[in-house]
Amino acid sequence: MKPSVLMLATVVCVVLLAPVGAVGLDAPVKVTGNEEMAALPGITGTGTEIDPFVIEGMHFEGGAGSPLLALCDVTAHTIVKDCTFVGAEDVALDLQACGNVWILSCVFSDNALAVSVSAECTDIVIALNTFERNGEDVDGDAGSVRLDDGYVGNWWDGNATFDMSGDGLSEIPYFVCAGEHPLLDMHSLVFPYAGDAADDEEGVRLEVRFSPGDTYRLVSRAETDMIMHTSELSTRTTLTQNVEYVLQVASAPGTGYAEILLEVVDDSGSLFLNDEPFDYDSVQGTSWTLDSHRFGGGGMSMTAAGTNPDNAAVLGPIQASYTFYPVRAIAVGHTWTDVLDPEPTQSGSVWSTTTAEVSCVFSRLDALRGDACAVIKSHSTAILGGQVMNEATQADVDMSGTIDTEIMLWVSLATGQTLRTVLSSEGAIESRMDGEPYMTVEYSMHIETDLYDDV
Repeated sequence: MKPSVLMLATVVCVVLLAPVGAVGLDAPVKVTGNEEMAALPGITGTGTEIDPFVIEGMHFEGGAGSPLLALCDVTAHTIVKDCTFVGAEDVALDLQACGNVWILSCVFSDNALAVSVSAECTDIVIALNTFERNGEDVDGDAGSVRLDDGYVGNWWDGNATFDMSGDGLSEIPYFVCAGEHPLLDMHSLVFPYAGDAADDEEGVRLEVRFSPGDTYRLVSRAETDMIMHTSELSTRTTLTQNVEYVLQVASAPGTGYAEILLEVVDDSGSLFLNDEPFDYDSVQGTSWTLDSHRFGGGGMSMTAAGTNPDNAAVLGPIQASYTFYPVRAIAVGHTWTDVLDPEPTQSGSVWSTTTAEVSCVFSRLDALRGDACAVIKSHSTAILGGQVMNEATQADVDMSGTIDTEIMLWVSLATGQTLRTVLSSEGAIESRMDGEPYMTVEYSMHIETDLYDDV
């Protein structure tokens, strides 16, 4: 599943491709139970969902006999990341009756079997790892282990990848057949994310990185113009807004996902209908929760009452999901594409569909407020469809239309933050009742946002 078409102005980290140092740890290592995990040398975290145990930057190397690292009956939330497993004549990483374990950005090389996951395990996620020259890569049950985190998978040296979109993910799922248990990586990597091959790539990676407690100020200026035509009249609505949000990272456990709290702390503007002023409906004090992924994507849920759902210019900068950033190094001129084709949605007598195509380009290098920036440009065309019942006549009204959106992002190379977003969108929606023209709505919106850390 890939996220939708717009880029939210938030923290996008540009990771320069430098190697990660590894700490030696004598193999074999066996950990049984949560208490032994907490006492493991070099471990961090407390084992909770928002503060998991983390085994990071370790180098495991060995020969015959026991697994290089064996975790048994570990059910506390645990992450194994940025580790190397080399030369196991049996199993490199063995999980027995474990739960809530994420294996991220590790390198498995020259092992007889890289990862073994018992059928008693639950919620095991393997993503962003490099598997090379292993006899077998992963042995596990599809009900116990996932080979991607919902957005990104792993790099496999035996995988013939196919990437037409330029996003660094193969369009063809990869079957990992270890023993009797075939597993499927739906989002396998075209280029390694971890290891020497990844370090040799030229360019930068765009990657969302959050730390709990990070707080930012997002200032938005928006103008919306909407004209509605029927056979009897035409009305024009114009809306201008100046909105300030505070974004605070509530949790970032290290899995690549983060929960962000957003609150409207200031909202002022004006509303006109056919050039006549109307009361402006402020949503100051409204808050949302946003779930973010390291390569973009996420969803928004309302957490406070008092929001006018028609106040599109206020919701626009927040409802806009992230564009999916390439899982690879990119240089100026690199392009990538995405397609949004979700299931139709229905609310009461209203149903709607949206299909959108988005194309992005790393346009140029620029400077903004003293920061060197990568400028990312995107264009999307959304095709809308739907149906609603006319309450007065009980007749079905069919709707269709298109919306074109242009976005520019200034991403700081020094801090990795998206310092500015400029969004322009326009389109038209037509409706027909009993096959006859009923209403046409012409729409345009322009939003500029700036992100600051001086909260």
